[in-house]
Amino acid sequence: MPSPALDAELQQTKTRLAEVEAALHDSEERFRAFASATSDVVYRMNPDWTEMRHLRGREFIRDTDEPSRAWLDDYIPAEDRIAVRAAVDRSIATGSVFDLEHRVIRVDGSVGWTHSRAIPVLDRQGIVAEWVGSASDITQRRLAEQALQVSELRYRTLFDSIDEGYCIIRVLFDADGHGCDYLFVEVNKAFERQTGIHDAVGRTMTSISPAHESEWYEIYGRIAMTGVSERFEFPADSLGKYYDVYAFRIGDPEDRQVAVLFHDISDRRRHEIALREADRRKDEFLAMLAHELRNPLAPIRTGLHILRLAGADCAPADQVLPMLQRQVDHMVRLVDDLLEVSRITGGKIDLRRERVDLATVLQSAIETSKPLIDAAHHRLAIELPGDPLIVDADAVRLSQVIANLLNNAAKYTDNGGRIRVAAFRQGDDALVTVEDNGTGIPRDMLTRVFDLFTQAERSYQRAQGGLGIGLTLVRSLVTLHGGSVDAASDGPGHGSVFTVRLPLAPAGAGLAMRTPAAPQSLARRRVLVVDDNVDVADSLRLLLDMIGMDVRAVHDGLTALAAMDDFAPDIVLLDIGMPGMDGHEFARHVRARPEGQRVRLVAVSGWGQEEDYQRSREAGVDDHLVKPVDLDALERILAEAPRPAHEPR
Repeated sequence: MPSPALDAELQQTKTRLAEVEAALHDSEERFRAFASATSDVVYRMNPDWTEMRHLRGREFIRDTDEPSRAWLDDYIPAEDRIAVRAAVDRSIATGSVFDLEHRVIRVDGSVGWTHSRAIPVLDRQGIVAEWVGSASDITQRRLAEQALQVSELRYRTLFDSIDEGYCIIRVLFDADGHGCDYLFVEVNKAFERQTGIHDAVGRTMTSISPAHESEWYEIYGRIAMTGVSERFEFPADSLGKYYDVYAFRIGDPEDRQVAVLFHDISDRRRHEIALREADRRKDEFLAMLAHELRNPLAPIRTGLHILRLAGADCAPADQVLPMLQRQVDHMVRLVDDLLEVSRITGGKIDLRRERVDLATVLQSAIETSKPLIDAAHHRLAIELPGDPLIVDADAVRLSQVIANLLNNAAKYTDNGGRIRVAAFRQGDDALVTVEDNGTGIPRDMLTRVFDLFTQAERSYQRAQGGLGIGLTLVRSLVTLHGGSVDAASDGPGHGSVFTVRLPLAPAGAGLAMRTPAAPQSLARRRVLVVDDNVDVADSLRLLLDMIGMDVRAVHDGLTALAAMDDFAPDIVLLDIGMPGMDGHEFARHVRARPEGQRVRLVAVSGWGQEEDYQRSREAGVDDHLVKPVDLDALERILAEAPRPAHEPR
């Protein structure tokens, strides 16, 4: 029979066994509760991973309580099985944690991603008894990562493929809060081509180019601080470049990062500078050409005035003098056109606008063109509306427009042709048409007739003379008035029609009233003529003598200053471009004398651009006439001059 002691020990053993079983049951229940609560799949593997027990977790793979020996085929896509099995074998061989991200067959049959991690559980002898692991569903994370990779690939492809340079910089500030440098965070391939800078990322601009202009730091500092993007063109002389730049802040303001998109426009800039220089040289050439042409024209025109005043009484003179006058006037118009087109295309002309009746403008233009029209025996028809057509315009310039169109019609219409000028209202515009039955215009030339020097390309016009400037002046002046002009023709031999469209002035305003100056008789003046061109000086002296002036002519500035003392002129007609002391210097010497304030200084120069008038005014010159001098303009100045101080009153 068992002893009481043995029975007690057996009972105690049973009790402990029950307690262990209860603790084990509690532990199993807690483990199962944890496995059910977790978002991961929890699984157990036998030591050699040939059998899997799947404890419930998040049901993103097929769930079963039965041991599975086909887990590799059931849960892992075929193309991934070799890699997963290799990772398992490494963990079994080393006893290390199994940790792998791999694809998995989801419960709906689709393929997702999981992060699987399993640790070995050892028995008391340190031998692996089983593996316990968890598998997290990371499908969304992996899809997001893949999308990000694709996006970054697209961004990088675009980033590196564009022709414009692009960089992201972090602006650095000094203690006073001003941009003083910037660090390159990212650059594209075009950045290196556009700047010539290599390995810029992680470096500051001052370390790359210590002489880099501070203006760049100021601009980028302003953008980083304000967040206001800027578009600008600016030189980087330290790099020998000129850039067109668009810059904007990115990220948080505290990051002070600026994205810069830029393009090297150095070649374009050099081309623009070369074009401006060529344009400047062109203007200088035209001014010089006009100056050189005016010098010989001056004594010719003056000589014609002298011959007319002398009253040459013979039949040949009656025929030759008008012919010479017409040809000289024609040359003067050509020279004036050269300078006009230069001033207008260069934006150096201001309109003196006032409200004028278009009929008055047309009458003035017709008077200007009448000699050319009459010389060709053309029949001129004029059609004006009954009501005034009021325009806000420079009457002189607008008259020049119509006169140029009439001259054009007269030149390109055979003798005895018909010319018609008409004005009428069309809505809020006034239209002026100049129509002829002349040589006409080829259809392919209609859009080009207003281009500069186009006449030189039109063989059917070459015999008519001219520089091909008149219509360019017409278009430029009409455009300045806010209008338009176009040409129409059915082709060679069918005449042409030019139509000028101008906006009418708003109703309710009156016309500008001009009060003509009362005519004045010419008092005898002492006139000093100063010109290094002897022919110009002597011819002008003869002309002034014939109209009753007391005249002396000298040919340099120093002699002219001496004549100021012993001749005491009332008026000085002064050439500007003289060697030695030029006209401006002479004028300043005269104005520096007390008695020099009463003398009227009149420039008579071949230089006739706006800056020439301005320089004359700054030197103290009262009037600036352009060679060859118009007699009416000269007589007007003589009449307006104060009466001589030496003449009895």
